[in-house]
Amino acid sequence: MTGHEARTGACGETLALWCVLAPAAMAELGRDGRCLLKRRHIEEKHGECAWSFLEAYGWLARRLEDSVARPCGAELPYRLFADSHRVTPAPGSTALLLEVPASEALTFDLRAWERVEGLRYIGADGADERGFEGRLASQGVKTVASAFRTPFFPLVRREIVRSWDRLPASAEGCPPEYLAAAVWQVRREWVVREEPCR
Repeated sequence: MTGHEARTGACGETLALWCVLAPAAMAELGRDGRCLLKRRHIEEKHGECAWSFLEAYGWLARRLEDSVARPCGAELPYRLFADSHRVTPAPGSTALLLEVPASEALTFDLRAWERVEGLRYIGADGADERGFEGRLASQGVKTVASAFRTPFFPLVRREIVRSWDRLPASAEGCPPEYLAAAVWQVRREWVVREEPCR
């Protein structure tokens, strides 16, 4: 099952989406009826590389907040997948199939998100992306990370971040295997199925 199907129920349209939760998050879900993603979770998972993930997820949080109210205590959004093959299980974690109210989710194409996560430019088309790469080369920017880690390229950084506003539109016509979504929380009542990861 891909989980891509949108359904209409008593509470409106829902999206079938997958995620994987670590044991601590599953305990929080059982105890509180919901779990929230914190900055420290990203820092613990990614160590010295966490800064780039926090940059991407911080932007995604601001974008999600434009359409979905941030619940008290939520710091960063969870990323969910329509295709169960996109979740990356770890021993001891649990894969969950969720029925998420569409009004709680910001959908996008995973391929576009990977550009955000890599702090790269999302072009309007191939020509736009090639033009941006040419501008980077002419300014002596060797890696896009340098636009974020140093104060020397504020205009390049601004142009990259502005291009990320194309992310939500990427969901239009997105093949099911690439559909992803951001949500502020995972709620117990959304869980349809649990699959322990080995």
